[in-house]
Amino acid sequence: MAANFTSISNSLKNSTGSNIDRNQAVMLFIADPFFDMQGQSARVEFEITLLSHLQNYEFTEFSFAIIESKTIEPDVIDADTLLEVRIQNLTLDKTSVIDGHTYRSRSVIRWKLIDGSWKIYSGLPFRSSELFLKE
Repeated sequence: MAANFTSISNSLKNSTGSNIDRNQAVMLFIADPFFDMQGQSARVEFEITLLSHLQNYEFTEFSFAIIESKTIEPDVIDADTLLEVRIQNLTLDKTSVIDGHTYRSRSVIRWKLIDGSWKIYSGLPFRSSELFLKE
């Protein structure tokens, strides 16, 4: 799981790749189906939201700390995770960054082993209402 978080972080922070390529790289680690924090199927919404964020923001940091993990089944793990994301707004012409914000969230992210790879199945915050400004 930690290696997958690192790959997600690298994809988000890699501003040299196209937004579509970066989006697809992250989606490799998102299960199908994927459920939001309220338990609703949200894979398509997550993918659209992520692409929009990649088009409008520069991700300068994406870090995580797994506080505790619990094996639910041999192929299901719940990881109590603290996420911290720093973004900077892009200018209208998308050529440079302006002000930035750091967001954090703590949630239980459920991972499932699918076809030999751990994927995020549920609990990953992605809507602005699920992320909090760091004080």
